[in-house]
Amino acid sequence: GDPFAAGPLAVIALCNGVALGPEERAAAAGWAAERPYALDAERIGRLVEALASPGIDDRTGSEFDAVGRLFGALDGRCPASVTAPLAAMLVTEAVRGGNGSLELPRRDAFVGPDGEAIAGVLGP
Repeated sequence: GDPFAAGPLAVIALCNGVALGPEERAAAAGWAAERPYALDAERIGRLVEALASPGIDDRTGSEFDAVGRLFGALDGRCPASVTAPLAAMLVTEAVRGGNGSLELPRRDAFVGPDGEAIAGVLGP
């Protein structure tokens, strides 16, 4: 692909702590979803952390769709501790009545201590 396309540039920016808008975050998630083996474990972790940041309040439907595709691409390839923040974000959006096109993460996305912590945040 084009090295100056929005997706790979957005991934680099997010992995280095640069705050981006929803279109750029969607491009990063979409690019990474199409190439789940293109990033090493450290970069995947940083990308997930940036995409799932609780400080983001301008997410769009296309961003949630892209994050859902990324979760699907990483689920089973990465430890649950890496994908759990994406799963929590997707479930939270569904609970809030947001993007109805999302396929929700399976229950096993929330196993172990990381899953328990996220379930605690989402619980009553």
